[in-house]
Formats: sequence, structure tokens, C-alpha cells
Amino acid sequence: MKIDNFVQDMIPIVKVLINDEQDSVRLVCLDSIVEMSKSFPKEMNKSTIIPILIPMIRDRAWKVRIKIATNFTRLAENMGFD
Repeated sequence: MKIDNFVQDMIPIVKVLINDEQDSVRLVCLDSIVEMSKSFPKEMNKSTIIPILIPMIRDRAWKVRIKIATNFTRLAENMGFD
């Protein structure tokens, strides 16, 4: 599957899942986002992944916010930030 097709098919699903009521769903979704960021080109990460992460940074569940914080370095590296 080409990356553009993957983004077109999966990103809308991810956007729905990050708004799920269960924090466990949002946590698993965050794991997927971290893995996706490894395989996306850096520019695509900046245009696709960052807009997904911004609302998650303000998540009502502390577990989600902690998971973002623990994966912050990995996400930044995958996006080309030093």
C-alpha cells in the first residue's frame, strides 16, 4: 500500500479514535501514531501527525498525556526536530 493511500484511508479513522470516550482506545491509538510517524516522511509527519497530536496533548485523561510525554522524544526525532 502506498503511503498516500494509507494516509487517505487511515488518518480519518485515527481522528475518530482519538476522540473515543475510553482512554484505553486513545492510548492504543497513540501507540499507532508513534509507529506511523516512523514510516512517514518528515514533511508528511508535520502535516499529518502534528494536527492529530495537538488535541491529544490536552486530553482529559492523565494516562494519555503521560504517554505523549514519554514518547515526545521519539515523535520529535521522527518528525525531524532535534
